[in-house]
Amino acid sequence: MNNPNPLRVDTVLPLGVWLKDKPWNQFWVRWFLAYALLPLALVQFINDQTNNIAFGSWFFGLYFAILWLMVLYASMSPGKPDIRLLGQVALFTAFVGVVIVLILQRFPPFSLLYAGTQFEGEMALIPRLMGFILGVGVVEEGVKALPVYLFCYRRNYDASPLMYSFIGAVSGLAFGVAEAVNYSYLYANGLMHGRFGLGAYIIAQFLRLISLPLLHACWSAIIGYFIGLAHLHRGPARSLMAFGILIAATLHGLYDTLSGSWLGLGVAALSLIVFISYVRTSSLISSQIHHQFQEGD
Repeated sequence: MNNPNPLRVDTVLPLGVWLKDKPWNQFWVRWFLAYALLPLALVQFINDQTNNIAFGSWFFGLYFAILWLMVLYASMSPGKPDIRLLGQVALFTAFVGVVIVLILQRFPPFSLLYAGTQFEGEMALIPRLMGFILGVGVVEEGVKALPVYLFCYRRNYDASPLMYSFIGAVSGLAFGVAEAVNYSYLYANGLMHGRFGLGAYIIAQFLRLISLPLLHACWSAIIGYFIGLAHLHRGPARSLMAFGILIAATLHGLYDTLSGSWLGLGVAALSLIVFISYVRTSSLISSQIHHQFQEGD
């Protein structure tokens, strides 16, 4: 039986309702629009000065880093962040920290450890593992922890270990983005000289711009968490910070040694699980440390 009443246009296209609702005033809608449209707007900024690998790498590195930052913040719930402090930490790591890494890797003992990462052959696993853990891992994780130590711990920044962990994640993301930009030049050069196929180039670029900054964030978030514990529990402060660097450097070094294999993927998964586990048991660990050293007194 036919319906005598025709379908009204304002029922299926309720412009009046939408205008009254004003969804663009919602915070999440504005973020949604910004992240959906920002890459499309990128073409408007391409000119003779910006038509280079650095501009594109920094743009998409920051684009994905901020996206990861929002995911981490929503997952960790560390409290209200100090935006100025986060900016200081990110800038320090991205520019000063990267320079410190480049300097340290040129001098003993780190230069010898870095050289071990280049070994090849059946007997190369041990020197590569030692080089990546005690060299690359210790240097890079120490540098990423440095601004958290200087700007938070040394200034007695009053925040929970979870907030310290989140600040550490910001440092890790900043380092990952700066590292990705540097590697972008190497990948582009490899593509131009035939060392990379186009598919391998795209995969390597996206790996550097998306996945590896998150891994850097999780490793440095672990150290940040232990610096936060050290802030609360001054007695074992040095041991806590050293233990945090040990865990992060070991995971970092294991990943670098095994990257490109299924075992490397397993280490990446383990890194994420360890980070998540510390976030989920943050209060429990802090409480146990408190009771342990309270009883020791």
